[in-house]
Amino acid sequence: MSMFKKSLTDLIRGLRSASESESAYISGAMKEIKDEIKSKDFDVKSMAIKKLIYLHMLGYDMSWADFNIVEVMSQSKFTNKRIAYLAANQSFTQETDVITLTTNAIRKDILGTNTRGKGAIYEAGNAINCLANICTLELSRDLAGTVVSLLTSTRPYIRKRAILCLFPIYEKYPPALPPSFSKLREKLSDPDPSVASAAVNVVLELARTNPKNYLTLAPTLFNILTNSTNNWMLIKVVKIFGLIAPLEPRLAARLVDPLCGFINTHNNAMSLLYECIKTCIACLPNNRSVIRLCLTKLRTFIDHPDCNLKYLGLLAMAEVMKVQPKGVAEHRDLILNCLDDEDISIRLRALELLSGMVSKHNLAFIIGKLKDHIAIADSSYQAILIEKIVKLCSLEKYSYISDFGWYINTLIDLTKIPGAKNGCLVRHQLLEISIRVKSIRPFSVNQMMYLIADPNLRSENIQEDGMCEALYAAAWIVGEYSNLLEGMELKALESLLNEDVVSLPSHIQATYLQNVLKLFIHLAENDRADEAITVIEENLSNFTSSIHLEVQERACFLVVILEIYKEEIDNPDTNLLAELKEIVSEEIKAVSPNAPKKVRLPEGLDIDSWINEPMPEDDPDMYNENGFEWEPQEYPTNGDYPDNQNLSPMEIHERNRKIEEIKKARSLGNDYILGNGGGFNSEDIPTIPLEQIMETNFDSPPNMNRNPNNPRNQRGMPRRMINRPTAELEIDLSDEMPDGWEDMNSSGEESEEDVVKNSLANVDLSNADADALSTSAYPIPLRTTTQQTRSNRGGQRGNRGGQRGNRGGQRGNRGQPRGNRGAPRGNRGQLRGNLGQPRGNRGAPRGNRGQLRGNLGQPRGNRGAPRGNRGARGNRGQPRGNRGQPRGHRGAPRGNRGQPRGQPRGNRGRGN
Repeated sequence: MSMFKKSLTDLIRGLRSASESESAYISGAMKEIKDEIKSKDFDVKSMAIKKLIYLHMLGYDMSWADFNIVEVMSQSKFTNKRIAYLAANQSFTQETDVITLTTNAIRKDILGTNTRGKGAIYEAGNAINCLANICTLELSRDLAGTVVSLLTSTRPYIRKRAILCLFPIYEKYPPALPPSFSKLREKLSDPDPSVASAAVNVVLELARTNPKNYLTLAPTLFNILTNSTNNWMLIKVVKIFGLIAPLEPRLAARLVDPLCGFINTHNNAMSLLYECIKTCIACLPNNRSVIRLCLTKLRTFIDHPDCNLKYLGLLAMAEVMKVQPKGVAEHRDLILNCLDDEDISIRLRALELLSGMVSKHNLAFIIGKLKDHIAIADSSYQAILIEKIVKLCSLEKYSYISDFGWYINTLIDLTKIPGAKNGCLVRHQLLEISIRVKSIRPFSVNQMMYLIADPNLRSENIQEDGMCEALYAAAWIVGEYSNLLEGMELKALESLLNEDVVSLPSHIQATYLQNVLKLFIHLAENDRADEAITVIEENLSNFTSSIHLEVQERACFLVVILEIYKEEIDNPDTNLLAELKEIVSEEIKAVSPNAPKKVRLPEGLDIDSWINEPMPEDDPDMYNENGFEWEPQEYPTNGDYPDNQNLSPMEIHERNRKIEEIKKARSLGNDYILGNGGGFNSEDIPTIPLEQIMETNFDSPPNMNRNPNNPRNQRGMPRRMINRPTAELEIDLSDEMPDGWEDMNSSGEESEEDVVKNSLANVDLSNADADALSTSAYPIPLRTTTQQTRSNRGGQRGNRGGQRGNRGGQRGNRGQPRGNRGAPRGNRGQLRGNLGQPRGNRGAPRGNRGQLRGNLGQPRGNRGAPRGNRGARGNRGQPRGNRGQPRGHRGAPRGNRGQPRGQPRGNRGRGN
């Protein structure tokens, strides 16, 4: 069945019934819509656009119908116009080409509120709403004045929508803000509360960009704050004060009483209460009584069963933590209880607050609470808790830790959590504490012995960043400080060479073998080398055949060391043990990451010079005339090539570089290389336009003898060589741009669009003038049509841009003598009684323009005569036969009596 006359309801029903073949149904619907949208019937076209809007909501493209949307938008029928505006709101973007065609349609609908009936305000509302959504730089610049003129409208609905539309206009075209700022400021005191609320919203968004510009609005805003009963408007006003009050201390002091009044009285308006608390924290951080009052109210937020209010309370507590951390510490128990909440976001906010509540006295208590939560937490939350424990303990360089043995045990407890991650973090902490705190090393070595002997760590949780990473630190500590083992060396050696170790990651196995050597040296120094050799040889075979190269290399190195030791130990001429001790004798200390930058360069060391002279490059003579064939020749070994005898080093380097380019081109597998039949002309390489190379396909070598600077040759290759089906030539241009390249226009200056798009934060309102609305910031005068005479509202009916009946002149001017058609603009709008005056009378003083209607036909000399001298009443200049004519037609030639209705009443049939 054809969908040509189907409505949107029919389309939706068909789409639901075609669930199995939805794509096919959509394709058919799109085809029908494309046919309907070409119809000359705008009702059919608007229905097609309505269906297209629905399909666009499902993800289908409708950008191909942009021009049709603009067509329907310009229609006079409101139902069609509304559909087109909705489609524009939904589909138009900043890159839409036809968006500039909507300028006149939007302006016409906006200004129609003053010329048409009551229903026109809804057309204006649609137009303003569409402008706010599709606003571009051009639309903002062209329509800013039109929108600002609506601020004086008598209808609150129009004023409200115009105010809200101003903010997207300011965003796209910041120069529109200063000349219209005074108008916006007046709307803050508008008698209609909806208009004032809209103005407050716009000021709030503007104040986020540059609060300093809006300090002058403080008196008006303070009046709203103290007199308004609209909670939503008060919330916005309080937010504005939170932005501007920190810039003016005296203003912050004035806000104490009203804000504290709201906090004490508005217990049910939680949104207003929260904004008042936030503003007090931002503006009055040093007022302890106010901060204490805020904390008391925030406690009611956190105790509230609503998760949203609880989250907001914790969020505000974090802001108080920055200014009054001791005040928050008093609510420690309340915050710790939030760690049991089901909502993960609330638990995370509570964890953030713990950082500011830690001290030497409560660190162990807080860490104990966190460890209790780790046991019941999921894997992701476990990782967060472990990270928080380490962070709290390492605050201010471990200044809150009074017992590092407790911290070592805490880290070991973390390694016992099944499936826990953050192993690298725990490893780093174990190493850092053992290296930096000398007094804790004996205890740390003793604890690491139990860690490397733990079978669970060797066989479970073997994953990336798992707790098996702690074994890396344990093995290193046991080997580095083996002198503190106190008789447990062999036990440590057996643990390091356990057969389960081969299941650990390769870098941990390599660390194990490295520290096996340290333990062997320590045992050999204590005359226990034989015992160590026996243990090592029994267990080392698992590592010498490892699949990891580094592990195998270290194991084989250890085997060779043991064989040399057994051979040389009885040799009195060598002291192998002393040489081995030199390997581990120097104590390793912690090094700052910035330490290498502070190392002085030794005198006489040139790190840029060659250590060895580079090998000589290939000579171009090694290539044949086509540039490819290799022809080996005999050259001196000292690099003195025959062609290099008369070249400078820089010339030789440049020549060698270009030879390398030949090699690269050959390595790409191309059939040809840039050159001519008589040999390679290296000087032509830099002059070849790379863009033309990318756009050209080659099937034979191009003629490089053509001069690229010749205007005839600017196109690059001959036509016969273009668009031939050959292999695509890929050229990387990523490094071709010169140093310091910037995306600028040809003049090297910022374009007008770049200047216009400057942020609102750069707009200065200190010199904003109320009279600036007539400046060149707007392309059209800001005049409302109610202030113009009827005949001058945007031009007479036939004068709108030279439309259908009036192309080339006003409708009332068609019968004018040729000399009158170009009358100055000021004469076009003469008062009704003056339109029929002869040309010489148009410039009469204003008092003469209003001669009685019956006097218009008097001879020139009689116009100023007293009333009694003007002639007979019924015969004032009229031929007798004309007395019965309609009043407006008297004196007109018979053929002129039927002038179009568009003429002013007093002008029909006049000579002008």
